Amino acid sequence: MLTRNSSVIFDLLDGNMTLCNLADGDFFELNDTAAKIWLACTGDCTADQLTSTVAESFCVEDTNRLRSDLASFIDVLCDAGLLLVIPEPAHHLQPRNTCL
Repeated sequence: MLTRNSSVIFDLLDGNMTLCNLADGDFFELNDTAAKIWLACTGDCTADQLTSTVAESFCVEDTNRLRSDLASFIDVLCDAGLLLVIPEPAHHLQPRNTCL
């Protein structure tokens, strides 16, 4: 699951999304497309789900290229400490009734 780092604040300024990582004071500016991707990273979707959403939103036909581009963008955000990739919760096995 993709989620924004809680130490990052962001706001729309002059038509661009501006991010500030409070942990190190670094600022980043995202264009409109990157801002929409950033806003979608709420911890509710995987990279594959994000790829599908972006493909639909922007009418992208080459999803392989989009998947690659998004992976690169996600890597950049993660390397900068802006985005976190949280493993999906494991599907727990149902407890079995056993007779002793």
